[in-house]
Amino acid sequence: YSCIIRDSFNTGSTCIKAVTNNTGICATAYINETGNEVTVVLLNFTGATQCIEIPLAGMKRANAVETNENKNMEVISTEMLESGEGVYVLLSGNSIVSVRLTL
Repeated sequence: YSCIIRDSFNTGSTCIKAVTNNTGICATAYINETGNEVTVVLLNFTGATQCIEIPLAGMKRANAVETNENKNMEVISTEMLESGEGVYVLLSGNSIVSVRLTL
């Protein structure tokens, strides 16, 4: 499954498969035209903080922003997996988080 995104934020980005086994979390992902950045958008529909693991081989760095009733695109921390092949992100309850992963 893929689609080309044609809006001002993700011009030319392609939707890629994102899955989660957590029923309270919805995930979508996009890769840029040059293939060196992946953006994962996570929606936490629960009222509880959730720790999400995003596995991605070859990742060099990650940054994330969160929006909820108290934050507007506020930078939040990420933590690399011990293997270096992904990142952990903490999502506040009822929030949306965008994570940019540089390959």
